[in-house]
Amino acid sequence: MAGISGNNWYVTTAGTNSGATATKAADANGIHVITGVFGFGDKDASLTLKDGDTVVAEWLYDISAEAGAAITYPKFNFQVEIQCAKGAAAAAVLSASTGDCRVTITGYTKYY
Repeated sequence: MAGISGNNWYVTTAGTNSGATATKAADANGIHVITGVFGFGDKDASLTLKDGDTVVAEWLYDISAEAGAAITYPKFNFQVEIQCAKGAAAAAVLSASTGDCRVTITGYTKYY
């Protein structure tokens, strides 16, 4: 059996009034592993992680519960360990924003 090798990556996408999607493109020979998702938003939204077209995790982002006087925009930061299917893209989708948001996914790609 061949050894495992891999590389770390991150993808950041800024959004406007329609949310934001950060996507690590599919690699036909690799398996993406999502290790984290973080960012901010200015409106209630859902945050989903996708393995190709399949939703593998979802959180509701409630700005009213997180906003505070000292915070410009509420932030989110989740550490995960989600392995995607071989050859599938990895994505984080923030569903909505009124004018300003950003989402970043981090991870690595395994090659056998």
